[in-house]
Amino acid sequence: MKKTEKLAYTLKNDYLFIALMNSHPYTLKMLICSLLALKQEDIHSLTIRNPIKVGEAVTDKTFILDLDLNLNDDTYINIELQVVDHGNWPERSLGYLCRTYDNLNKGDDYIDTKPAIHISILDFTLFEEYPEFFATYRLLNCKNLHEYTSKFSLHVLDLSQIDMATAEDKQHRRDVWSRVFQSTTWGDLMAIAEEYQDFAPVVEQINRLTADEAVRLHCEARERAIIHEQAMQRKINNLEGAMQEKDAALQEKDVALQKKDTELHEKDAALQEKEVALQEKDAEIARLLDEMKKMTNQ
Repeated sequence: MKKTEKLAYTLKNDYLFIALMNSHPYTLKMLICSLLALKQEDIHSLTIRNPIKVGEAVTDKTFILDLDLNLNDDTYINIELQVVDHGNWPERSLGYLCRTYDNLNKGDDYIDTKPAIHISILDFTLFEEYPEFFATYRLLNCKNLHEYTSKFSLHVLDLSQIDMATAEDKQHRRDVWSRVFQSTTWGDLMAIAEEYQDFAPVVEQINRLTADEAVRLHCEARERAIIHEQAMQRKINNLEGAMQEKDAALQEKDVALQKKDTELHEKDAALQEKEVALQEKDAEIARLLDEMKKMTNQ
């Protein structure tokens, strides 16, 4: 690994991310501890419920999560890495979480429902008006903020907002994880491993995986798919932008037409007033002529 050498694939490649977490329990445990503010001793067991065989393809990405986990046999966690903003992430992530929360077996009591947690790792800002590096969402009463249940929550790590990391985020090294995801050279990763020794095994495993030809092939396939997604999303955004411009132009025309209609109505009203005034004058003239004629006849 040369410091100046560019990474063939960053950890934002979802196949590399899935392969890393499937092949290296140490890394997966570190990530979960960081994102959920847990200690290593808090995790007694951590099982991947949708494991892959590293080097084999991951198919049907539409509703299959990157990571579907069982923590300590009593909590379900799903993690999804998303780098393309399709404008539907709140709805999509909630769909994932609801599926995970529906975890009772036939005959079980609802009180036995296990907690469900969804973690989104995004390379875009979910709510532009409320940017945040790490956010947690729960069901709360809108008036008194009382929590409806602690068994249902979403967490969002925004890789693009690392500058907004709080002291708590830094305490749990969420900012360091963000640096790992954003690293583009081996020098970036080596600097992290030198500064934080517990990340050295993570960097070593990334090196091993990216040297595997089968892993590289699937990473390349995902890169092409992401590029295609980004291109399609740009087209959609451009079309939406063009439609918005057309709508704005039509609205301006409507306003102009309404203004002209108003002006025409005002002119019509003025003409009607003049016509009424002329009719009144004509009537007055006719009356005066009639009086003059009567006086002449006398």
